[in-house]
Amino acid sequence: MKKINLFFAIDDNYCPFLSIAVHSILKNASRDYKYDIYVLHNGMADENKSIIENQIKDDASIEFVDVLEFVDMKEKLDLLADKLVTRDYYTKTTYYRLFIPNMFPNLDKALYLDVDIVVNGDISKLYNVELENNLVGAIPDSAVQNTPVFVDYVENALGVKGDRYFKAGILLMNLKQMREEDFESKFIDLLGKYSFRVAQDQDYLNVLTKDRVEYIDYSWNVMPIPNNICSSEEINLIHYNMLWKPWIFKGTLYEDIFWNYAKESPMYQKVLDGFNSMTDEIRENKLKGGAALLEMAGLEAKDPNNYKNEFQK
Repeated sequence: MKKINLFFAIDDNYCPFLSIAVHSILKNASRDYKYDIYVLHNGMADENKSIIENQIKDDASIEFVDVLEFVDMKEKLDLLADKLVTRDYYTKTTYYRLFIPNMFPNLDKALYLDVDIVVNGDISKLYNVELENNLVGAIPDSAVQNTPVFVDYVENALGVKGDRYFKAGILLMNLKQMREEDFESKFIDLLGKYSFRVAQDQDYLNVLTKDRVEYIDYSWNVMPIPNNICSSEEINLIHYNMLWKPWIFKGTLYEDIFWNYAKESPMYQKVLDGFNSMTDEIRENKLKGGAALLEMAGLEAKDPNNYKNEFQK
């Protein structure tokens, strides 16, 4: 039976959303494949691991991988600690995806997924997209395309066309090709020369894989934003990224789909309790963070020392 390699990277706070994502994947997945799930973390409670392990069916497996237990990874992360920029709710676990090719030399292909998703289609169809010699397969970021400030940023700060910039939360990875081209060393080299503040590891991925991307149908990364490119009949995966999170804001587009999957997962009550304890102050701070990000993107686009001006002369 062909194996499908799925990766997540989280800290303990996101376990309830991992539970929901895993539930939605396995509920809709073809039974013709074996699903090997790898969860990269830097410390998870045994109780949370046990809850998620109990969700795994006969045609799937799950492995919790403490990244800091990899000796070379601990040394790398210690050396890079001051260079791994984070902001808002992001943690350094977001960078773990860039190390997957070398951490798992026995795997040739993998699908990395953020946990703030629900999968409404058969994940094997996404995994089976042919990459040829491209480094990654990804979906153009519709949130960027709907926001002129972000289009200006990716085109004038990164040197990537607005309709070619992809969201790295859904990332099909050609691990074999990435190893052959020493992707990790190129990332570490660039990390030492330039820091991306707006979208961090996502920006590194976009500039390092430029022109080596297999673009995938929008239905595999539908965001709950106005003017969606996909019709409601075409939704295979919903990505509740940035501010569009139904466990924070009422009235989020596709919130009913999220809560339907959440109710079927064993960590539903924890998510519901979090939602019910959310205050207006917390929500207001989230909105302020979004506004600050837009301002930062605008400034970076005009900075004469930005990545495009410094490295693409």
